[in-house]
Amino acid sequence: MVQTSTTILIPSGAGAPGFSGIVRCLRAGGDVRILAGDQNPQAYGQSLADGFRIMPPSSDPNYAQSVLDWAIEEGVAVVFPITTRELLPLAERAKDLAEAGIALPISPASSLSLALDKGQTAEAAQEIGHPVPNFALADNRFAMAAEARKLGYPYKRICFKPCHGNGSRGFGIVDSQAYQFSYTEQKAGALPMTLEEWMGRWPSEEEPQANLLAEFLPGREYSIDALFNQGQCLGVWVRSRDKMIGGISVAGEATDHPMLEKACADLGQHLNLHGLIGFQHREDESGLAKLLEINPRVQGTTSAWQGMGLNLPWALVQMALGKDLHTLLNKPKAGQRFVRFWDERTL
Repeated sequence: MVQTSTTILIPSGAGAPGFSGIVRCLRAGGDVRILAGDQNPQAYGQSLADGFRIMPPSSDPNYAQSVLDWAIEEGVAVVFPITTRELLPLAERAKDLAEAGIALPISPASSLSLALDKGQTAEAAQEIGHPVPNFALADNRFAMAAEARKLGYPYKRICFKPCHGNGSRGFGIVDSQAYQFSYTEQKAGALPMTLEEWMGRWPSEEEPQANLLAEFLPGREYSIDALFNQGQCLGVWVRSRDKMIGGISVAGEATDHPMLEKACADLGQHLNLHGLIGFQHREDESGLAKLLEINPRVQGTTSAWQGMGLNLPWALVQMALGKDLHTLLNKPKAGQRFVRFWDERTL
């Protein structure tokens, strides 16, 4: 039987919150056959895919080989990563995938190594004048405490995150007034604590871990989706992050922000990024949007653009296949809002 549909493999993340929206976008784009994997045999995404496989963790030395074998076995046209930790293992096998005729639309390993390190990203952005918060790097509790004071603590709020953290893991806020907040009024998420409280939790000198400390930015937050082809920017789209649950955007709006659009295009070119890339920014007291981090992959909330007439996951597939993108990269009208909600599946 002649296969006419395009087979797309999402090798990990079938249980991720953004998986359903990405699959919806891909099916809306054209005739596709979607294969999906996850460590969890109960991942909800298996009910949305045309084929499902339990996969080893991306930290497993055999992960990339498992993806390559599966892709060759199923005649996959595009491997479509959506989780952070699988990016480097797959990028290191990009040549093998290409030789098998399989497209992998992600940045080269050298660019990923830089973009996935929040400290190196901040330094690279600073080099080209991209707005970044005042920041410092430290790898143990004593160095972190010293840098927090240099950044203005106790008079200013400070935040921090592991240089290699993702998905809001390890994010914290250092606030000398934290004792005034009632824990009964705090929802799940980052609970501010004083420097003294954090000292007992931060890494020791015996087991150091690189962390990025920075000034706390109190203003509006933005998530930017940008499409790059070997460092060349094909388009940038800015949306606000007006409400988040567990670090995931659940409400926002399309926004015209020329400064952010140019800044992200320049930074992506500087880092030689490739594929659909996410940038996170937040405004300081004066309203200047400064870089928080780069997610060098398809962001889960990228699917929110589909309701505004922009299907970025499908555009990425078309780019990977060498197709014309001219009619796909429109700019949604500013002010259009999106909301996200929970759904259920029976396995």
